Amino acid sequence: MGGVEGDTRLYDALCYEDVRLLVVHDPDNSVRDVLAMEVKLSHHKGHNKRPKPTIFFFTEVDDPIFCAITHFVSLALADDAFEASSLTTPKRVFEHKIRGPVNCTELHWKEEMLKTPIFR
Repeated sequence: MGGVEGDTRLYDALCYEDVRLLVVHDPDNSVRDVLAMEVKLSHHKGHNKRPKPTIFFFTEVDDPIFCAITHFVSLALADDAFEASSLTTPKRVFEHKIRGPVNCTELHWKEEMLKTPIFR
């Protein structure tokens, strides 16, 4: 991918390695699990003075136009960024089920996509 060389990051931009997409068990809804997203912002105004990155958490919102996760999933699908080859459509991503006795499962990115800027 353009802009990706080895382990060094060429851009101070939001990359796939900065985002964790999780399938979380919803205790209020046993029919389907929900998506949650953790976004780590390391490169923003004043980041040189702050030793820790700023982390934001998102959960699904009923109205798709206001749902950051819906927008992000569409970008990840367009980039073919999901490690699991079965995650090729929005339906498959949003209907992904948690297996076993865990409360959440992370959806992993392809190794070659980790240093790729999301908004380009």
